[in-house]
Amino acid sequence: MISWINGQVANAVTVQNRGFAYADGLFETIAVHKQKALLWPQHLSRLERGLTVLGIHCDTALLQQEVDQLLSQADGDCVLKLTVVRCSDGQLGFKPTASASAQRILQLMPWKASKQPIRIKHCDTPLVSNPLLKGLKTLNALQYVLAAAELGDDWDEGVICDLEGHIVEGTK
Repeated sequence: MISWINGQVANAVTVQNRGFAYADGLFETIAVHKQKALLWPQHLSRLERGLTVLGIHCDTALLQQEVDQLLSQADGDCVLKLTVVRCSDGQLGFKPTASASAQRILQLMPWKASKQPIRIKHCDTPLVSNPLLKGLKTLNALQYVLAAAELGDDWDEGVICDLEGHIVEGTK
């Protein structure tokens, strides 16, 4: 796995990181084929929408350059996890600093494809949606953690429904 933070090779964040402390950030998990991020415009659009909703100031042109540079190192099919976290600027508490910059975390991981049929379970844990955050990939993924914990060793994937029973997505 290759990890970058703000364009530099790194693999750790501090405990003051607002993503760690408050889930104050967003992520995208993107399939990479032949050094290209698949569905990149859609991922970037959702990320930019989320940055606007959360009020996180991130230079997406710089992010694009970093993604292109990292993907030039991709070897075969892989997965890019892109995380943007609001920096703390030393301030404690939930209230974000208006001028806070963003921390850009890129991780390039091998693709773990399976040629075997997968075993799918309907999860009991529902996805409860906040209309303001609907459709965004926020760092608060506890509902997914709970649903994935239901899988144990018997299931490969879990289907998550909303409170009305409509299928929303999978655990992976």
